Amino acid sequence: MGKLGDTLDSAVGLLDMLKKPPGSDPRYRGVAPNRTDFTFMRYNPAKLPERLQKSLTALRDPNNPMRQDMLESIEAGLEVGEDWYNTEELRDWFIMGHGEEEGTRQWAEYLDLVGATSPGSKVPPNIGNASAVRNRLYTDPEYLEQLQNVENIEGGRALAKGRQPGYGHKTAGLQELIVSKQTQGKFDALPEPGVSGTKSSMVENPKPKGFGQSLKGSEKNIAADLHFTRYFGMASMDPDWLNVAGTEVGQEFADKIMEAYPKAKKYFATNKMGKPSFNPKAAVKDGVVPIEVISDNPGVWSAMPNNNEYGAMEDFMFELGNELGLTGPQVQAALWMGAARKTGVDPTSQTTFMGAVRDRADIQAAKRGQTREQVLFDFIMNKGLLAAPVAAPLGVMGLVGNNQAQAAPTENDLLQYLEANR
Repeated sequence: MGKLGDTLDSAVGLLDMLKKPPGSDPRYRGVAPNRTDFTFMRYNPAKLPERLQKSLTALRDPNNPMRQDMLESIEAGLEVGEDWYNTEELRDWFIMGHGEEEGTRQWAEYLDLVGATSPGSKVPPNIGNASAVRNRLYTDPEYLEQLQNVENIEGGRALAKGRQPGYGHKTAGLQELIVSKQTQGKFDALPEPGVSGTKSSMVENPKPKGFGQSLKGSEKNIAADLHFTRYFGMASMDPDWLNVAGTEVGQEFADKIMEAYPKAKKYFATNKMGKPSFNPKAAVKDGVVPIEVISDNPGVWSAMPNNNEYGAMEDFMFELGNELGLTGPQVQAALWMGAARKTGVDPTSQTTFMGAVRDRADIQAAKRGQTREQVLFDFIMNKGLLAAPVAAPLGVMGLVGNNQAQAAPTENDLLQYLEANR
């Protein structure tokens, strides 16, 4: 059957792969091959901030309770964390559908978009929004041109308004700004010559860069997200790691603190959503509320490292990984999973990346009245969406033709077609 036969063989092979359970191949477990082209450099100052020095001292001290807690958390989270960033299975899906070279390119492209759309997002909507941006890149002729002209957050917000319904996000403008930097070639490995480290690309979007790199097998670059940052604050118990005014907290927490410490009332306010907000840093530094009383509330801690802290935190994860026989991203993911209750990780994110992809596809399948395999087939072959319904699929003849979408066929469709075209 020539080219048609090859196309059908790829479709059959892809559908067969999509039906297999997670971890069906040993290559999909543990450390994946490092398929990155480079390692992002991070800015490392001559002297680290005092708060980070305290955290690192505590986490390196074998007699410090937080060191023990960290190691126990990593051990507890290793069952999921060890495999969290392994996306070899996803790469195999793309290769089965598009061939080695093009499949690898599309795999890497999608993971870069996952990194770009990660700020402020839980993993499942992150996966869906990345698929939406990818779909838009290939179906909206004006979108790529518009991305070339984005220079600031306002431009990113303007582009975010053009997303399909169901793909909005509170940080969508920032996400689009990061996508624009990717498409403009600003995600280089090295900082710009002649630019000071504090103003260079080394300090721009370190977490989205690290997330995409981790998903592609980097042994060094990590995603130091809010949960990771919170843990460093908890380790040092330094009030400089606490959030400032406007920190949203629950009503029960607010009532409890104001009842126990009446003078703390002035550190609370009501935000635009009618919810209580708090200034934990001021309340603690002014000596009104003991830090120990609020330390188990994840939300009171800083949500991200400062520009002069990220590099040292990443280095520490790499150092610890060498001690434990893991990569930096594996340690970060295991700590993320093992300390989930302590730092407030959402339950929907407490699975591997490939588990989250499957979960997202299941939600989509229920909306479309399709199977998980059909949704994932559409995603791989047609740059389909993983978060909202799309038009009804084409028949099996969508498998042929250079410019036609390849609809997600059923096994019966394929068997009937192969029978008729022997």
